Amino acid sequence: MTPGLPADVVLRAPRYRHFYGLVHQYIGTGQIAAGSLNNPDSFQIDQDADFIERATGAEFSSLTGGELKAQFEIVPGELLQQFPMYVNSLGSGQLPKWWPQAGRLGGKRIPRGCIYKSTVDDRQAVATASTLRLAHYGFKAFATPIVGPMAYQSAEPFRYGVDYTTEGVGALGANATNPQPVNVGIDADFEIYKLIILCDGPGTIDIISSSAFGNHAWFNRTFSLALLGATEIDADPSAGEWPFRLADLAGPVWIPGGGAIQVTVADTSGATNRVQVILEGLKLKPAMGINIDPAVLAHALQLAA
Repeated sequence: MTPGLPADVVLRAPRYRHFYGLVHQYIGTGQIAAGSLNNPDSFQIDQDADFIERATGAEFSSLTGGELKAQFEIVPGELLQQFPMYVNSLGSGQLPKWWPQAGRLGGKRIPRGCIYKSTVDDRQAVATASTLRLAHYGFKAFATPIVGPMAYQSAEPFRYGVDYTTEGVGALGANATNPQPVNVGIDADFEIYKLIILCDGPGTIDIISSSAFGNHAWFNRTFSLALLGATEIDADPSAGEWPFRLADLAGPVWIPGGGAIQVTVADTSGATNRVQVILEGLKLKPAMGINIDPAVLAHALQLAA
């Protein structure tokens, strides 16, 4: 026990990371035509932080869509694999493909401001058009902390979420979009470890964390529910058995007491869609922690590292 530190204190180091998901997508007018080659999709990594990629996943439409081949490149000039590889080698939203542990940050560093490019070839045995989404999971690595070190009296499991059902805010109409705030209580900060999504059919989601410590988008584009491990409500196994583990990718997402999480879900099934978005984690009490001498807190964190 560190002198000057209460017994059973819950310690948290400064937070330099926030979960982030990137997606290359070939949907709508950009779908992969049968037999087509060299289909590009690119986006620029935000200038505020490097992106550390920890895992990948793919979602495709046709029965043989896993036979599409993809190549990834950091522009200018760094290929991420030797040759185009089947997209089924990238895993899924429920079971993503993890990069090997690499260096202090544990993944592939994509520098801020770079162009991240995918190129897809249709190599299916059965020639047919396909839609495709290629997800890159990881975190933004900031040069300065989002928030400094903290000490709390307690950590308690809790779930926040949005209930798009008759008993909640109402089911999503066909192709409808419904933004909803998730307000974190003022009594405790909240750490999000897992994301669990149950639904009747396909859809997309966007999430933004908002507080006095900044607004943090979770994705570069709206994300398919399936790429976050969503399953049908009565599926076996379900998303509850295979939750999307934010903390394994980036460490838990931190929201201070009184902050909010803006969740926007859109239906893409063309039918009424019941959806539950569940954010599972820990309430850290009291909000913003307890007052501890900074030197004592720094020493305790050093001992705990």
